[in-house]
This record gives sequence, structure tokens and C-alpha cells, in this order.
Amino acid sequence: MIQTQQEMKTQYTSEALNVSHTDIMSTRRDKQIVDARRIAYYLARQDFKFTLQAIANFFDKNHATILHQVNQHKAWSEQEDYYKNQYESVRTFLLDELG
Repeated sequence: MIQTQQEMKTQYTSEALNVSHTDIMSTRRDKQIVDARRIAYYLARQDFKFTLQAIANFFDKNHATILHQVNQHKAWSEQEDYYKNQYESVRTFLLDELG
């Protein structure tokens, strides 16, 4: 059962990208999972205004890891169309579901 707002957003991200919630929460480094995790961090930070520490606590990471990945998201979005399309798809899906 989804208990928090962040869990709900992470669940929607995993559904939209066809990556399990367990994988997003894991330390696995497969590209598809890392991309999904980065998108979840970015959405939590930029679109839903969670603090870096709140995101870090939820994902059991250091706040600096979250900051680094949020900054990496910007670079990936500018350089890789497939990544930008994934992000836009998840963002649209989330906003429609929560809308």
C-alpha cells in the first residue's frame, strides 16, 4: 500500500518507465534503473518541491547524491532526446494522475 506522497510519485514513475518500485529503491546500476531513479529525484525536487534531505531520507541516500543526480538530469535532458522524452512522459503521467 502506498503510504506517502513520495511513495506514490515513485510508484507512478516506476509504472510509467516499466521499472519496478523495488528496483528504483535499490542500489542497482542498470542504465534503465539509474535513469528512472534520476527522473524520480528530479521530479521530487523540481516539480513537487521536496527538500534534498527529504528525498535523500526517502531513498536512503546522501543529500549530495540527490543534488548531483538533479544536476545530471539537466545535462542528460539537454544532450539525450530519449532521456528527455522519458522524463516528459513520466511528468505528464504524474500530473495527469495527480491532477
